[in-house]
Amino acid sequence: MSGSQVHPLPAAERRLARSATILLESGDADAARFAADLLGWASPRAGAGGLEASLGFVPGWRERRAILQRRAILLALREQFFAQPLSYHAAARAIWQGANRYASTSWPRDRSARRCPDGINALFYALLQLGDPPGIESIRKELAG
Repeated sequence: MSGSQVHPLPAAERRLARSATILLESGDADAARFAADLLGWASPRAGAGGLEASLGFVPGWRERRAILQRRAILLALREQFFAQPLSYHAAARAIWQGANRYASTSWPRDRSARRCPDGINALFYALLQLGDPPGIESIRKELAG
């Protein structure tokens, strides 16, 4: 290849550039900001922070989000299915038992099918998407605030 020839961009880079152009031309300020961050990340002069750093995410953001989601799910389970007169400990035990029962029965099939069930199992499904069910004491602490 001579010095005047330009090496064609790989398909992924072309898609990225096209997507950024669409975002920039949309007229939406957030879309334009995202496009600029994305192009900055893809730049050969970009630092070693990765896409998340380029987009402004702080280290550990996924873990913090998972903790907040887990807390919200546990509180929804308590409010909707295990409310008063149960103590926090009794509610935590019931939630733990239900989550583990669902994890060992319907969860494998629902996860494979990517199908969220109805009712209480919808909340257990969301909880298990975050990882293994928390222990009883962990659940009790979340419920007690």
